[in-house]
Parts: sequence; structure tokens; C-alpha cells
Amino acid sequence: MSSSPATGPSAELDQVRARIEQDRSYLQALRDASVPDDPRLGPAATYNWLPRVHERQLQQLAQRSERNGTPG
Repeated sequence: MSSSPATGPSAELDQVRARIEQDRSYLQALRDASVPDDPRLGPAATYNWLPRVHERQLQQLAQRSERNGTPG
């Protein structure tokens, strides 16, 4: 993977597909109110801010569910 100051890291096509699949699985887990099996959120997460973003997502989904009267 190379990097450009203007655009950030670049990736090969297979890496891009893997990232998209990780994102898709994450979103499906949120939709289904299940715990995502995502290494980006665990204790060995590369980006230490990402688990905090995940927690905020869960809070927002819970608030939305409360307003709409739906479970999850």
C-alpha cells in the first residue's frame, strides 16, 4: 500500500473489496442488533478511535429505536 499526501493510503483492488465486505458485515450486524465480529473494533484495533465511533453508533441507534418504538 502506498500513500499520497493529498489522498492518503491507496489499496489494491482485493484490499478495497475486503474493506467493503467488512463495512457491509458491520452494517448488517448493526441492523440486526447483533455484536459485529469486526477486528477493527477489538482490543487490537489499528485505529484506537474506531471503537469509540462504534459506541456512538450504538447510542444513536438506541435513541432512534426509542423514538420510533422499535426494539434494538
